[in-house]
Amino acid sequence: MAEVGIRELKTRTSEILRSVHEQGVVYVITQCSRPIATLSPLETREVRLCSGPMQSADAWRELEGLGEDISRAWKSERSSIEILSGTKR
Repeated sequence: MAEVGIRELKTRTSEILRSVHEQGVVYVITQCSRPIATLSPLETREVRLCSGPMQSADAWRELEGLGEDISRAWKSERSSIEILSGTKR
């Protein structure tokens, strides 16, 4: 892992983000030489969706997979429909 201070991150943001995206470099962000955060590439389905054109059947399968992931991780006692019904329009 590479280290980068906040000030350096501010001045080299584009270059650092490009290396994270293109080369998968992971950075430890430091403040006064102490680690405070990490900057790493996302490895999610959203990244794959942006990588090129999809056929509609593939897109539907991807959306169904995302729905299943959300269902497995759902932590609320209320359903999503109950939550959405309670929001003001």
